[in-house]
Amino acid sequence: MVQYIILSVLFAVAFGFFAYFTFRYDQFGYRNKYRKDDEPVKYQEITKGNWWWIGWWTAFIFIGSLWFNLYVQPVFNANVADIYLEILAFVIFSLVLQGFMCEEVDENPIELKGIFGVICFGFLLLCSQFYSCDGWHADGKQKMLDPNTVVLEQDSLDADTLLVRDSIVVATSNKDICVVSYAMAEKSGFTKMGDLKNTYKVYSYTKQSVTCDFWAKTTDGKQHIVYNEHLCYVGLLEHKGFLTWWKNPYSPGYVLIDACNPSKYWVILGIDGKDLQINYTPNAWWGKNLERHMRCNGYAGTILADFDMEIDEKGYPFAPVTTEENTIAFGTPIVTGVAVVDLISGEIKQYEPKDAPAFVNMIQPKDIMYDRITWWGDYIYGWIHWTEKEGLTQPCKGMDVVQTDKGSFYYVGISAQGDSVATQGYMLIDTRTGSTTYYQRRGISEDYAARVMCSPEDLSYKIKNGVLELMEPIYYNIDGIPTYFATYVSPADQQAKLYGFCSAENRSVWAYGETLEEARQKYDDACSAALGKNVVDFSDAQNLTFVEVKVLEKTNIDKVFYFRFDGYKNKVFTAELRPELSDMLWGTQGRKVKVSFNKTDNSKFVTLSSYEIMK
Repeated sequence: MVQYIILSVLFAVAFGFFAYFTFRYDQFGYRNKYRKDDEPVKYQEITKGNWWWIGWWTAFIFIGSLWFNLYVQPVFNANVADIYLEILAFVIFSLVLQGFMCEEVDENPIELKGIFGVICFGFLLLCSQFYSCDGWHADGKQKMLDPNTVVLEQDSLDADTLLVRDSIVVATSNKDICVVSYAMAEKSGFTKMGDLKNTYKVYSYTKQSVTCDFWAKTTDGKQHIVYNEHLCYVGLLEHKGFLTWWKNPYSPGYVLIDACNPSKYWVILGIDGKDLQINYTPNAWWGKNLERHMRCNGYAGTILADFDMEIDEKGYPFAPVTTEENTIAFGTPIVTGVAVVDLISGEIKQYEPKDAPAFVNMIQPKDIMYDRITWWGDYIYGWIHWTEKEGLTQPCKGMDVVQTDKGSFYYVGISAQGDSVATQGYMLIDTRTGSTTYYQRRGISEDYAARVMCSPEDLSYKIKNGVLELMEPIYYNIDGIPTYFATYVSPADQQAKLYGFCSAENRSVWAYGETLEEARQKYDDACSAALGKNVVDFSDAQNLTFVEVKVLEKTNIDKVFYFRFDGYKNKVFTAELRPELSDMLWGTQGRKVKVSFNKTDNSKFVTLSSYEIMK
C-alpha cells in the first residue's frame, strides 16, 4: 500500500511542477525567439484560474494514479515492464494536457521535445523487450532445465527394472487410477453445489495430492474425509458478482472431488464443527482481493503467479502463490519461492520451494516448466539450425499431474521434432522443486495412443458424432508395463461411459470396457497374450510354492478371477473357476488366504493352482 501511495504522490507532484512551469513559461521559446538583445525575458503571469486548474488536475492525477495502482496492481520492479509503462502513460497524458494549456501548440518547442522524449522512451522499452528474445539467449535457455537422464531397458518387464524403481508412476490398484478429467470435475462440482450455484461459482480447480483427516460439514451432511497422498481436485467458491459479495463478503467454502472415484465429491462448508468463512479470494473486491491483499502487504515489487487454492492436513484452505523473478530483461522468469496465504485470516508466510509445508504441491508453474522443456530440446544447436536436426526433441501436447511415492510430478512425453507418433521417452518434473528426470524409452505418443483407442468402428462413429469424447491419456505403470489410460466421456453430461488402456510400447496391446475393472482385466489379458502366456494354464506341479497372503484386490469376468496379493503388488494372479478353487467365490478383499503357484514363473501374470481361505 505504501508503494502505491508514494508513486501516486510523485506523479501528482511531478504533474503540479510540470503544469506550473508550463503556465509560467508558456511559449517561452516562442516568446523569446524574436526578443531583442536588450529586452528582458518575457514570462507569463499565473492567474488565480491557473492555480485552480493546477490544483484540480493534480488532485485528479493523484486519485487516478492511486485507483489505477490499487485496481490493476502493477509490479513495482526494475526488471518488469509495468512501472515503465505507467510512467510512459503519465508522460503522454501530461503532454496531452499541455496541449490544452498552450495557446500555440504547433510552435511550442517544449511540447515537441516532450513528444520526442516519449518516442525515445518507448523505443528503449521495445529494445529491452527485443533483448529478451530467445535468439540472443538460446544457449543459456537450453541449459536451464538440466534434467537427470535415465536410460530404461526396452524389453524388460520385471519388477526390478528401472521403470518401476525410478519412474515410480505405478498404479498397483484401480483406486490409484485418475479417471476424473478437469471437465468432469467442473460438472460434478456444479451439480453438488445445489442452491449455492445461484450465488457462487468455482474459481478454478487444482489437481492436488491430498493427505488429510478431518470431519467436514458438507451439503450432504457431516462427512469424515480421509486421504493419504491421493489425487483430488479442489476448487474455491467465488461470488458471481459484486452485489452478492457486498451482501456477504465471505466465501462459504470449497469443492473437493476425488480424482480417482467419480462418486466421491463434496462441497465443504465447515470443518470440525465450525463454518468456513473465507475472506480472501482471487476475484473478491477491494481489500479482500487476494492479489491486492498481497500487493498491499509487502509484495508490490514481486511477480506473483498461480492463485489457486490447496488444502492442508485439516482441510483448511490456503493459496500457495508462486513468487518469480525475471532473469533476462522482461522475460525468462525463475521461481524464487512460494507465499502461502491463509485464505481465512490473510496471514502470509514466505518459503523457499524445498521448505514449503508438505501439503503444498503446485509451486512450479506449468507454463515455465513447459517452456524450459521446449528450449532444452529445440536449442541444442542454437536458435537457428537450418541443417542440424539430429537429436532435436519437443514435448508432447498436454502436461498432466501424476501421483508417485515421492510426491506429485508433471508428466510429459518427449518426441523427436515433427514426430507425432513415437516418443523418445518421458519426463517427470517435481511440482515443488522443479527437479527433472528424463527417462529414455521408446514408445508411442499420447496422441497416437488416443487414435488407437478411438480406432474401433463403433467408438469412432460415436466420437465423430459427439456421443463420446476421449479425455487426454494419462501415463501409468500398470503391472510394470508402460501404459496410457483414458476415460471415454459423454459430452452431454460429462459422465464416464467407458475406460481404455493402451500399451505405451506396443500399439496393438489395448482394451476398453464399460467399467474400470472390466477394462483393466481385458488389458491384462491382452498383455498376457502379447507375452505368449495363457492365463488359464495350470502351473507345473513340481515347482509349486505355497504362501499365505492377504487379498488386496479381487475382480472377475465370467469365470476368470483376477487377484492382487499383499507382498506381490507388481503381479496379477489369475485362475479359471474350478471345483478345487471354489473358495475364490467367497474370498473377499482383506481376507487372508493360502495360495499356490509356479515359483519359477517370473512373468507379470501368474496362474494360481490352489486357493484356500484361512480360518
